[in-house]
Amino acid sequence: QRQLWPSTGVIHNLLDPPDGHTLAAVLQHELERADGLERGLSLAFIDIDGFRQFNLAHGRDRGNQVLEAIASMLTRVRGCPAAGWIGGDAFAVVIADVSASEAAQAMGRASAVIRDAARIRGVCREEIAVSVGGITTYRRCTIRGLIRAAHDQLMTAKRAGGNRVEWTVHFPPTTASLSSRPAIFHDD
Repeated sequence: QRQLWPSTGVIHNLLDPPDGHTLAAVLQHELERADGLERGLSLAFIDIDGFRQFNLAHGRDRGNQVLEAIASMLTRVRGCPAAGWIGGDAFAVVIADVSASEAAQAMGRASAVIRDAARIRGVCREEIAVSVGGITTYRRCTIRGLIRAAHDQLMTAKRAGGNRVEWTVHFPPTTASLSSRPAIFHDD
């Protein structure tokens, strides 16, 4: 399992990590590996609900401690070749070799742990609620399509009031039906 945070708990941006394993590079590798397999490749985006208000009430140092607590927990998600902070109060998790239901359930459990992680570590007294949006694909698709679909699911969770997991499954079209599907799912 590749960890994008050293054991010191320092947060590194998954878009420009020190080890060079960017979100795009990990997704590309995992998409090539997962193509045609029975087990899927999943991408989840996690956004902390009300984090701006938390930072205003408790200060940036406490906010950073919450981010570190979440980062530490996300690196332990089963089947996760990469997890990382992508800026602000958002994280990305790549989950490989599990079904869509297993990935969504894993992120549901992760959400429950996140609610208590910061409190358990003594960072804050409140629960930290998160919204999660994810997608599982079983065949090759574009990285852009995978990211867009996960983001769309995250926005669905946020619009529904947050503190929930929204998930979708992508079975790519056959070559004969490519023109009837959104362009974001076409191979480049």
